[in-house]
Amino acid sequence: MGGRRWLVWVTAVALLGGCAATGSGPGRDDLDRLHQQARDALARYDKAVLDAGGTQGFVPVGELTGQVGDWEPANGDNNKQALPAGRVVAATALPTAGQPTGKVVWEHGRSP
Repeated sequence: MGGRRWLVWVTAVALLGGCAATGSGPGRDDLDRLHQQARDALARYDKAVLDAGGTQGFVPVGELTGQVGDWEPANGDNNKQALPAGRVVAATALPTAGQPTGKVVWEHGRSP
C-alpha cells in the first residue's frame, strides 16, 4: 500500500510542477539576448566575407514562386506540373506600368 501512495504522490508533484511554469515562452530579456546574438553572428559573417575579398549580396532562399489556395481537384496534378514548366499564361494582358524602384539598405546603412 505504501508503494501506491508513493506513486500517487510522485505523479501529483510531477503534474503540479508542470503547471507551475512561469510564462508561456522566453521573456523579453531572453529575446533581446537572442536578437543580439543573431546580430553579432551576422556581423562576424559579414567581416569574414569582406576579409576574404567577397562582397555583400542578396541571395534569395526558398521558393521564388508560390500560390495562395489549392488547385481545382478535378484537374488532378496537371496544374501543379504546368506552373513550374512555364505553361501557365495570363488570361488578360498584364499591366504595363513599371513598378516603383527602391533601394535595399542593411542595418548599418550599407547597400548591396
